[in-house]
Amino acid sequence: MLGDNEEVAERSVPERMPANPGRGAVIPAERNRGYGAYEWFGEEQRDETSVDLQKYLRILRKHWLWIAAVVIVALAVGVATTLLTTRIYTATTTIQIDREPAQVGTMQTVQQREFSSDDEFFQTQFALLKSRELAIRTIDKFDMANDQGIIQGLGLGKPDKNGRRPSGAVLRTQLISTLQTNLNVFQVQRSRLVRISFDSPSPQTSAKIANAIAAEFIEWNLARRFKAGDYSRDFLRVAMEAEKVNVETADRDLAAYADSHKIINIGGGGGAAGEKGSAATQGASTTIVGSNLLAANAAWTQAKAARFRAEVRWKASQQPNAAIPEVMDNLTIQTYKQSLAGLNAEYQQKATVFRENFPDMVALKARMDNLSRTIDTATEEVKASLKSAYDSALKEEQEAQAAVEALQGSFLGQNREGIEYGLKQMAADTTRAQYESLLGQFREASVAGGITTNNISQIDSAQPPHFPSRPAPKKNLITAGLIGLALGVALAFLLEYLDESIRVPEDVERKLGLPLLGTVPKLDRGVSPAEAMVDVRSPFSESYYSVRTALQFSTDEGVPSSLLVTSARPAEGKSTSAVAIAQNFARLGLRVLLVDGDLRNPSLHRTLEVENSTGLSNYLTGGLPLARVVQPTSMPCLSFIPCGPLPPNPAELLAGTRVEMLLREARAEFDIVVVDGPPIMGLADAPLLASAVSGTMIAIEAGGTGRNLARVALRRLNVGAPHILGVLLTKFDAKKSSYGYGYGYAYDYAYGNKPQIKVGN
Repeated sequence: MLGDNEEVAERSVPERMPANPGRGAVIPAERNRGYGAYEWFGEEQRDETSVDLQKYLRILRKHWLWIAAVVIVALAVGVATTLLTTRIYTATTTIQIDREPAQVGTMQTVQQREFSSDDEFFQTQFALLKSRELAIRTIDKFDMANDQGIIQGLGLGKPDKNGRRPSGAVLRTQLISTLQTNLNVFQVQRSRLVRISFDSPSPQTSAKIANAIAAEFIEWNLARRFKAGDYSRDFLRVAMEAEKVNVETADRDLAAYADSHKIINIGGGGGAAGEKGSAATQGASTTIVGSNLLAANAAWTQAKAARFRAEVRWKASQQPNAAIPEVMDNLTIQTYKQSLAGLNAEYQQKATVFRENFPDMVALKARMDNLSRTIDTATEEVKASLKSAYDSALKEEQEAQAAVEALQGSFLGQNREGIEYGLKQMAADTTRAQYESLLGQFREASVAGGITTNNISQIDSAQPPHFPSRPAPKKNLITAGLIGLALGVALAFLLEYLDESIRVPEDVERKLGLPLLGTVPKLDRGVSPAEAMVDVRSPFSESYYSVRTALQFSTDEGVPSSLLVTSARPAEGKSTSAVAIAQNFARLGLRVLLVDGDLRNPSLHRTLEVENSTGLSNYLTGGLPLARVVQPTSMPCLSFIPCGPLPPNPAELLAGTRVEMLLREARAEFDIVVVDGPPIMGLADAPLLASAVSGTMIAIEAGGTGRNLARVALRRLNVGAPHILGVLLTKFDAKKSSYGYGYGYAYDYAYGNKPQIKVGN
C-alpha cells in the first residue's frame, strides 16, 4: 500500500538528495512530511470489524440532524395523539370459577359437565362471559337502555347530523355491541380467579357495568343449573310413569301364560334379562323337562370333551419317537433312563481303553440292554393305560348321548311354550330394570335440585378508577421516540445508500476503483490557497507533501516526466493542486515546468502574478519557440508557461503534434512538466492532453462530485488511452464527513509548533 511505501522510502533514502538528479531516478520522499494517504485503509484491513462499527457510527453522526428531526416529529405525533385521544377508564372485578359445584356424598347429578382439561373449561366460561346472551340479560336486568348515566358514560345516544337521536332498538343494539367489544376477560395465572374489566370514557360507568356483568353471570350460571335440573326431573317423571305401566302389563302377561300352559318355574328367575344365552335356553330352564335336558346336555358336553382329550393323548402315544407327557412324568421310567445314561457314559469312557469283547465291556453292554428293555416295557404299559382311558371316556360319551336323545322326545312338546315363556319373562325383567333405574335417577335429581350450589362467586367488586388506562402518556412518548429513532436510523442509512457523492478517501477506491494519491483538507472561509501554502507546515501544505510522496512511487521509474492535473468539472481545486505539486517538487531542487493547459479559462498567471501576453497558444500555433514562452517565477527551479492569447479552436491546437513536441523539448531542460489541464466534462481538451503526457492525476472535490459524474468523466478521459495515476481528493472536511480521529488527526498534527493557518471547522 502507498502508506507503507512512504515509510520504506523515509527509512531507506538519504537525508539529502543530489542537486540535479538524473532522468528517471526515483526521487526520495522528504522525511517527516507525509502522513500516509493509504494508512487509513491499512487500518481497515487490519481490524475490519472495528472499522465496520466505526463506519456505522460515522453514518449516524453524519445524518444526526435527520435522525433528530424524525425523532422530534415522532414525539410530536405521539404528544398530539395522546392529547387528542379520548381518555378511557378501566374498572376490574374479580370472580372465582370452580370447575364443578360441591356434590352431596357420592351423588352424580345429570347437571355434571365433563371437560377434557381446565383450559377447555375456562375457555368455555370466557366465551359465556363475552356472549351476546349475557350482554342482553345484563342490559335487561339493570335497565341500561333507559339509564342515561350509562348511555352518556358510554358515549352513545348522540344525535346525528340531522339532530335525530337513535331509536330504542338502535340504542339497544349499540349497547349490546359496546358491552361485548369493551369487555375484557383474563385468568390470573395458576389460579381459578378470573378478572373481568370494562373500558369506557367514564370511570363510574366502567365500574358499574363490570359489577353488573359479574353479578348477572353468577345468577345466570345458577339459573342454568336449576333449569337443567327442572328439565331432567320433568323428563324422568314422564318416562318413569310410562315405564311403570309397561312393567305392570308385562307381569300380567307372564303370569297368564304360565297358568294357561301349566309351566312351573323352578329356575329362580332363570329367564331374567340379566342372564346370557338364547331365548330357547332361557325358556327351557323354566320347566322340569327342560331342566333335565339342560343337565343331560351339559353332562354330554363334558363327556365329549373328556373323550376328546383322552383320544388326543392315546393317538399321540402311537406316533413313533413321540414325546409322551405321561412317560415324561413317570418317575420310575425317568429313573431307569438316568441309570441307562450313566451306564452309557461309563461304556463310552471305557471304550477308549478296552475292546468290545472285553469282559467288563460285555457286562456293561448286557446291563444297558436290560435297562432298555425295562424302559420299553414300562412305556408300553403307559400307552396301554392311555388306551384304556380313551375307551372309558368313549363309553361315557355314548351313554350321555343316549340320555340326551331320550330326553329330547319329551322336551319337543314343551319347547315352544318354554321359549315363549322365557321371552315374556325377559321382557318383564327388562322393563322392571328400566323402571328402577328411572326411579333412582328421579330421586337423585329431586334431591340435587334442592341443594345445588353455585361454582362461581365474586371476590372483589370493581371500583371507579382514578386514572385513565388509555392513553398512557409515558408509554406513548417512549413508543413514539423508539419508532422515531428507528425510522431516523433507517432514513440515515437510506440517505447514505442513495448518496452517490465521493466524500471520504475510501469512496475513491470503492466507488471508482482508482488509487488515492492524497487528500487535501478544506480551507477555512477567507483563507486562500496561496496564503495556506505560505506556511510550509500547515495541514494544507502537508497534504501536498503526501501527494508528492505518492507521485514518487506512482510508476516503476519514479515521478512521471510529464503530469496532467485535471478534474471532472470546474472549481474542484485542480489548478491549486497543479501549482502546489509543482512548487513541492521545485523545493526538492528539481527543475519543474508548470504549464497552464486550460486554453479556455486560464487562471495560473494570476496565481503566479506573471504576464499572459505570450504563452502556450503561441507555441502551439508555431509562432514562438519554447524558450520565448517559458517565464521564470519567484520560486527557484520553477518555470511557468502561461496560456497566452485565447485561441478560437483550442481542441484543434491540442490535437496536433505540437503538444508532444513541447514535452520532448521540455524534457531536455526540465525534470518534471506539470500541466494544469481543463475540466474533462464537455470538452475534448483533457483527453487530448492526457494522451500526450506520461501520467494523469484527477482532482475530485469531496462531497461535490458524484460517482456517476466521476465515472462518466473517466470514460470520456479514457478515449485518449491515458495513464491514470490516481485521484486527489480535494476540499475534504474530516469533521463534517464524520471521520473524526482517522483524518482529523493527520491534518491537525503539528511538528513542534502550532500551525499558523487552521483548516477545517
